[in-house]
Amino acid sequence: MTRIDTHRWYEAVWHAAIAGALLIVPSRLLTAEPFWTLRGVTALLVIGLFVAYVTTVVSAYLLHRLTGQARPLLLLSFGGVALSILYVIVLSLPEPDFSRRVLLSGLALFATGVLVPVFAAWTWRQRILGMGIGAAVVTAATVVALLVASRNDEDAASLVSTIQTSRHTLRAVYHSDFLPPEAAPPVRGGAITGDPDGDGYILVRARGGVFRLSIGPDDELIAEDLSLQVPINGKEFEKDNGDTAATGNLRIADVVAVRERGATRIYVSHHYWNRDEQCFVVRVSGHALPAPGASAGERRSEWNTVFQSTPCLSVVQGRGQFFAGLQIGGRLLDMGAGKLLLTVGDHQFDGWYKPTNLVSDPAADYGKTVVIDTHTDTVSHFTYGHRNPQGLVRDAAGRIWSTEHGPQGGDELNLLEEGSHYGYPYHTYGTHYGSVDWPPGMAAEARETTRPAFAWVPSIGISSLVAVTDPSFSRWLDDLLITSLGAQSLWRAKLEGNRVVYVEPIHIGRRLRDISMRGDGDIVLWSDSETLIHLRPIQQIDDGAALFALRCGGCHSWSGHRIGPRLARLFARPIASAKGFDYSPGLSQLAGRWTEKKLDDFLRDPTGYAPGTTMSTAGVVDDEERDKIVAYLLALGSE
Repeated sequence: MTRIDTHRWYEAVWHAAIAGALLIVPSRLLTAEPFWTLRGVTALLVIGLFVAYVTTVVSAYLLHRLTGQARPLLLLSFGGVALSILYVIVLSLPEPDFSRRVLLSGLALFATGVLVPVFAAWTWRQRILGMGIGAAVVTAATVVALLVASRNDEDAASLVSTIQTSRHTLRAVYHSDFLPPEAAPPVRGGAITGDPDGDGYILVRARGGVFRLSIGPDDELIAEDLSLQVPINGKEFEKDNGDTAATGNLRIADVVAVRERGATRIYVSHHYWNRDEQCFVVRVSGHALPAPGASAGERRSEWNTVFQSTPCLSVVQGRGQFFAGLQIGGRLLDMGAGKLLLTVGDHQFDGWYKPTNLVSDPAADYGKTVVIDTHTDTVSHFTYGHRNPQGLVRDAAGRIWSTEHGPQGGDELNLLEEGSHYGYPYHTYGTHYGSVDWPPGMAAEARETTRPAFAWVPSIGISSLVAVTDPSFSRWLDDLLITSLGAQSLWRAKLEGNRVVYVEPIHIGRRLRDISMRGDGDIVLWSDSETLIHLRPIQQIDDGAALFALRCGGCHSWSGHRIGPRLARLFARPIASAKGFDYSPGLSQLAGRWTEKKLDDFLRDPTGYAPGTTMSTAGVVDDEERDKIVAYLLALGSE
């Protein structure tokens, strides 16, 4: 074998190794599982980097054979083009959700695979030139990669943004990548609740790991692994049903934490697979937590089962899914005196998707809300006629509200009253998927059922809710905050008595699974991609908005010119530069852009700062008022 043949054989082995590493290494950095278990844009990146690399190598060698062009230059050229195409595809996706570690590790492997053969093939003089070319290509690819990664807010350690609503301005801090990687395939679920032992939270991940969270004054997030595992046997379920069922739907649904006998006890709702009988149930398991700061072995008890649904359900298809575990319901509400209220979804056993109608069976727990007495181990049904009740809360007036997934369309907000029937499967504002009717409703006789307080058509993918009792959110007091999955938004339901006056969507940009509100101006949201979003009202901006309306709103608006110019992008443009407005000489002669200091001086004494200005009103002499107006304009004026 000649030296050239040996060299090409070595190159072929090298490229094959790099291609294999592109499939193995990034996924191993993210999870302990192989690449084919990845999902979403992360899977697209891994496969896309592999395809781009193989395409680069094959194209470079084919074109070299056809034209005689130097292989190193072809590798560099095709590599840059392939990466550019891949990044353009990712950038074109709305709200891409992927791992930054996968992106950057894949880029490093790609660059190594292309550049090492390039430098090995060239002379020293060529390598000096190649180093410049290679550095330019790698730099450009890294810049684009970071641009792509900047779109991926989910994978940023801490992202801060301002969210404007109709009544409050919110500071949102997005915390991600703060938990250890879990084994794939990923499971959507998990829940969060306030920690009675402090001012933090208890988080249970979708696969059952338990953590204690605290948020510091500078928004730093601390996660303490409590070394607890909820007794959910997902691995056994996957082994027995992995070929037919959506095994990722076997998951944790909710958690509540209560003080009992001087200790904090958590109750977790989850699926459980009965391997002996090959059927599944919904369980509520309880466990006493160690005190904050205590070692993991201190004051430890075993998990105990306080509820198990009946009957045990087999994995069957019918019209619906083999395992409709996404319709677990599973929300928990602490009723006090040792009682828990639990929602139990129908798992599609409604007489339509599955031939058996357990929702209408008074002996079955599915499609019901259930009162569990943890002191006496007794269970009773509270309400009936539910499909997939996702949220549960008791407001300051003692009313119990629940959110519920309808079929296609028809997500509901219900006011629960003991003994009431809420219509399903005979009444819903939704339809069969892909249809325009709901067949059970058409075929059933008219029944006296309780209608929802509000319904969403089309669906928003409704999930959890809280009632606002925190005075820090004074303009939202007694309203309901409702999370959504599909709409990736928080919805505020304005209540007047039992009537919903309106709902306001507040876009968050994540699939929101759960919400908790402890007081002291804190709201936390838990997303399906394991991002924790911490919301606080920005009182200074809210006060500034009110002062702006009083002091400035008669002459100025954001969107268009009035007596004064529009204020949109105020801090992003030079002074007196809004198109279409005839400025006075006083402002036209000023140079530069607006800054906080310039705006503060102008508001204090308009005619003194800009002689000849037509803004002849008296200045805002109160320093605190001026600070709030400037803060408000700064928050919104650069949009």
